[in-house]
Amino acid sequence: MSPGFKYHLVTVSAIFFALTIGLVIGSLYLSPQLAERQNRAIDALRVALDRDVREQRERVQRYEDFFEQALPSLVQRRLLGASVALVQVGDYPELTEKVRDTLQLADATIFSRTTLLPGLSRPEPLLKSTLSAVRKEAPGVPADRQELIRTLASLLTGSLNAPETVIEPLARAGLIQYDRNSDYTRPTRFVVLIAGSQEANSRRHGNLDALLIAELQKRNAIVVMCEPSGARFSDVEAYRELNLQISMIDNADQDIGRCALVYALRGEPGTYGIKPVARRLFPPPLRP
Repeated sequence: MSPGFKYHLVTVSAIFFALTIGLVIGSLYLSPQLAERQNRAIDALRVALDRDVREQRERVQRYEDFFEQALPSLVQRRLLGASVALVQVGDYPELTEKVRDTLQLADATIFSRTTLLPGLSRPEPLLKSTLSAVRKEAPGVPADRQELIRTLASLLTGSLNAPETVIEPLARAGLIQYDRNSDYTRPTRFVVLIAGSQEANSRRHGNLDALLIAELQKRNAIVVMCEPSGARFSDVEAYRELNLQISMIDNADQDIGRCALVYALRGEPGTYGIKPVARRLFPPPLRP
């Protein structure tokens, strides 16, 4: 439903409500003939409103059907040769599959799929305690948060030596999950963070996301964050408050957002989508 449709619906509903109030009040003081005229006016307005709502829904549906059919041609080959790492940091794992399908539709190559679990963003003493226990069996595992974030950034960009010595111990410790078909030895240029939170005031943004993005950018990776349109709590505002200079898509589960994600990977940083925090609906044209 577009903003224009919402405005139209609210406006007509307000008129309908005002006439109803007028009918109730008027019936106390005015003649039955005038009350009958008001009744007829309200009935006519109801018919007009129902017709307008039906027409607007049909129009929106046509646009959605068109975009769904046009999406492949809009994104095809846009990411040809792009190497991508998918990283779920939020609470909506179902979005990861849709993002993967979208990027593959654009001919990107996805080398890895990793989930960073909530334990990574716990307070420093608790995280250190977990890492200390892991290091007893895997001495190559980092000892603190900063070192761990640097290791994860190297892992995701394919620049970590012997990644298997780190990733398996971290997975056993419940700090990460990963797709067994992932290849962490291949240089990776683009990292897509799949975000969106189920709970407010998450410490994840400062303890994990911001630190990881900074380390990825030090390795010249292009980072884009996306979240579903129905996320209970949007992470976009938190990212903006942290001044994270990356592109963000707040409706990556919708066809427009899927297309915007593809364009954002090679466009200028910005906030795109349908939520109040978005600056634009869609990224500007890709650079040559």
